[in-house]
Amino acid sequence: MRCVVCNKESEDVLCMSHKRAYENLLQKFEEWKRATDVSWEAYLGEVARNPHSGRWVIEVAVALIKNQGKILSEARL
Repeated sequence: MRCVVCNKESEDVLCMSHKRAYENLLQKFEEWKRATDVSWEAYLGEVARNPHSGRWVIEVAVALIKNQGKILSEARL
């Protein structure tokens, strides 16, 4: 199997780096949502455009944006 973001050999839909980034996105989204009532799509856009976001998080956010948030639905998180 290969990571859907970077195409690196992986045991799951995401390599370990992108899996951690995805988990962080989910966790931080809950915090943002409570504080600002932001939508998932708007949050992903903010993260992708933020120059302080990490490389792997940006890559996952962009992949989710391109695939309407459904690309990672099969990941075993």
